[in-house]
Amino acid sequence: EIILIGKIVPMYIGRLIVGVSIGLNSVIVPLFLREWSPNKIRGLLTSFSGFSIVFGLVCSFALGFGIPSPDEQGHYDLNNQWWRIMLGTNAVFNILQLIGLLTCYRMETPVYLFRKKLKRSCEDSLSMIYDQETIQAKLQDFELEISHQKNGSQDTFLELVSPTYRWATFVGISLALIQQFNGINAINYYSKILIKSTPDHPFSQLTITILTNGISVVKLVTVVFSSLIVDRVGRRPLFLYGVGMMFFAEAFLSYFNYKDMTIPSLVALFIYLFCYGFSIGPVFWVYVAEILPEKGITVVFITHWVGYYGVIKALPYMVDIFKVEGTFAVYSGFCLVGFLFIYFAVHETKGLPRYKIINMFGGKALEESLEEQFVAEGVDTASITAK
Repeated sequence: EIILIGKIVPMYIGRLIVGVSIGLNSVIVPLFLREWSPNKIRGLLTSFSGFSIVFGLVCSFALGFGIPSPDEQGHYDLNNQWWRIMLGTNAVFNILQLIGLLTCYRMETPVYLFRKKLKRSCEDSLSMIYDQETIQAKLQDFELEISHQKNGSQDTFLELVSPTYRWATFVGISLALIQQFNGINAINYYSKILIKSTPDHPFSQLTITILTNGISVVKLVTVVFSSLIVDRVGRRPLFLYGVGMMFFAEAFLSYFNYKDMTIPSLVALFIYLFCYGFSIGPVFWVYVAEILPEKGITVVFITHWVGYYGVIKALPYMVDIFKVEGTFAVYSGFCLVGFLFIYFAVHETKGLPRYKIINMFGGKALEESLEEQFVAEGVDTASITAK
């Protein structure tokens, strides 16, 4: 892409390769972090996935300062070297990630090694992080987690409609749609349009650009805040408080736009961003990785990216039909639906081992059979939760 700026077909091929890479990473990274993390701080470590996405947005918005302005016909100068600098910066991060994988993260996750019956390698992997007592507790946790395969569940996509994972899959897919249909990525992509569309605004082009970059900075700060409290407050309270406040923020945003109140509109917009940043934004990635197996995570993140595409494509048409105030009213309605869904359907997973989470989402009979099995084997399941 860096070399072939302006050549349409090679650029599309480059975008396709980047898209495939992003799709793979969106599934693998939360799963990788979950499988390495102690139960007590699993939320903190898994939330780094959401942090990396927002940090990337901050960097991309910052690099956007250097993009040359279009001419009167809206055409950009593709011979300007800043395009190559912008894309080359992405390549630097990719190279650093590759170096990390080849040097610091050469060993598979303990869960993967345990499933392959490589117990010694699994223990060696765990010993990089845990003491001996915790290693034994983690091994028991892994045994409980994968024992559902011995109780009739198959490692295929069909297991997602089995009683064990059916409800968890529905909850994960619903949260993916809630995360997208509140309009966050419409704001990310069209923030300049939305800010300029607030009637009677007194802002220069530079001010609009700074406000646009401020959107990503606010989200970055709140994602860090969320990461620090998610293991103390829990997932469900953050979901509820965040999405509930997003409903009111977007409702006021719609009203202030309707009344041509520019500054209050911007205040409501940044309150909305703050609420998204500490709740459904980063905690979604944590929660889905906790409640579903690998294939379930894949299905949910496919839904996430389809919703993402639909929202950014729909926004220009929504603004034409409903105006800015009507568009935010629609997004506010989705937040209300999301709040009600979370209140009635989402369970707390803070600090729980995987087999307990499976139990909450429909595997009661499975959990009871596993408890009987491990009591017979003398396994202290209480120690697993503590680790």
